[in-house]
Amino acid sequence: MRRLGLLLCVMLPVLITTACREPLPSEDPAQVVQQFFVAIAAGDCPRVLSELGTPYRKKVAAAGCPELLHQLQRFPLERVVEVTPDGRSATARLVRSRLRGRHTEAIIRLQPEGGSWKIFAL
Repeated sequence: MRRLGLLLCVMLPVLITTACREPLPSEDPAQVVQQFFVAIAAGDCPRVLSELGTPYRKKVAAAGCPELLHQLQRFPLERVVEVTPDGRSATARLVRSRLRGRHTEAIIRLQPEGGSWKIFAL
């Protein structure tokens, strides 16, 4: 009986956390990153903002979307290299990407929000 109690103490928080977590979106995180950079190239602020997670969207909106566009248009997406789980969170994904004009790859962090992948960090 004591073992069962110990097992429940260890597993119950894991089960509750897993059950309450938002399901992973079916779309490919790489496609979200590609759509984001297409919107940047087009200068489409509403579409750019729609690809961002709420905290990041608020930060960008406060600083001004045109400023973000100006900074990112200098580095268009060449290709997505790979998508991997983020070791810090079971639901987050890291999208490693090559940007034209940069010598290092960009790591873009996506998380589920409202049933879709959203960009939470560039």
